[in-house]
Amino acid sequence: AAAVAAAGLEELCEEWERTPAAETADDAVSTSIPVLLLSGTFDPITPPDYASEVAATLEVATEVEQGGRGHGIWAGSDCIAQIVQLFVADPARSLDTSCADEPVPVEWARP
Repeated sequence: AAAVAAAGLEELCEEWERTPAAETADDAVSTSIPVLLLSGTFDPITPPDYASEVAATLEVATEVEQGGRGHGIWAGSDCIAQIVQLFVADPARSLDTSCADEPVPVEWARP
């Protein structure tokens, strides 16, 4: 939770008119529309397990997980950018995601 800057958001939301969420708001999404799920192994916000949980209720889901990446799996990755471009161009195609099988080296630093 400390990684997400949520402080102050509740005060901002108080200014907006809002109604309670529908009872179905927490129901799993199910669709036949193709979905691309991108995850980095070290993503603390939307980890790969979340993508797998979502994919279980989707009819057509492509999961891409890359080792050594965090939440911004798309940033600075020609591989992921190409996968996204191919998916957007034709969501029904079978994607070759093998370039994401190679993990990105992690440069650990001591605080």
